[in-house]
Amino acid sequence: MSIILVCLLLLFISVSSAESDHSLPTETEQARTEQIIYSERCIKIKQAEQAIQEQYQIVPEMYTFFSRRITETDNGTVSVILTGADQLYWVLGTYTGSSDGKTATAAWSNEGKQTYGGFDAPAWEALQLHQMIDIARKEHAVTSFFPKAVFIASRDDPNYSETDEEGESSLLDEHQFELTAPHPDHQTIEKQSVYGREELNNIAIAVISETYSLSSDQTAKVCMIDSEPDFLYEIKNGQLLYHARLQLQQNTELDEAGYMKSTEYDGEYLVVINAETGVIEDVVYDSSLNGNG
Repeated sequence: MSIILVCLLLLFISVSSAESDHSLPTETEQARTEQIIYSERCIKIKQAEQAIQEQYQIVPEMYTFFSRRITETDNGTVSVILTGADQLYWVLGTYTGSSDGKTATAAWSNEGKQTYGGFDAPAWEALQLHQMIDIARKEHAVTSFFPKAVFIASRDDPNYSETDEEGESSLLDEHQFELTAPHPDHQTIEKQSVYGREELNNIAIAVISETYSLSSDQTAKVCMIDSEPDFLYEIKNGQLLYHARLQLQQNTELDEAGYMKSTEYDGEYLVVINAETGVIEDVVYDSSLNGNG
């Protein structure tokens, strides 16, 4: 009996060791994953967004109601441009944050317009955006304020047309290259990556945890959004970029309307990583409240 027990114990140890060796990263992989490095451009993007937040109290959770574009001048100044999405383009206007690496500034196209009066105001600022988030989270709809935005635009915008919405439709449109066409030779360009796909995904999780100060429990619930291999890699300006799409849903309980309850930091994340250097090029959070909430 004792011999059988010893054999079973040895077999268990052997299997556990093999599984453990397979799942643990190498020292090199672990070191590369733990060290997060942001590109100079990414740092300027962060500075520009911080300038918008400090001056106008526009926080990342609100970005879901905007389109987001990044521009760069020849002298190295990087600008983040947030424009109200779809019918919200007129009331929300455009926020522009710019940074040259030393100084960051922010401006709003609706500066000086009346903002008091709730959703009847000609221009909506952070106060209305907070209300929009609360409504979208509780009602899982945007019908409480979208019609008002359309009415104000039709009343105040001399160039308004019902068939011509100036705002863009999605926060992540700039990075949704999969909506146009996959890279014709993704297998070849993926081989150029110094980092494995799992490494890159782990880096992305670490980045959003650090960027948005997620707790260990929140970080543990972050999962990757399945993407076809064709749509993960992109060559842009001579750089091999990896687009990591992630999602956080902290509460899986359904409310009375049958929706999963949305809490702070729930939604989708996009982390753009240089697959040859591991350097972070961009980080975007979409709370996904500009829709069904």
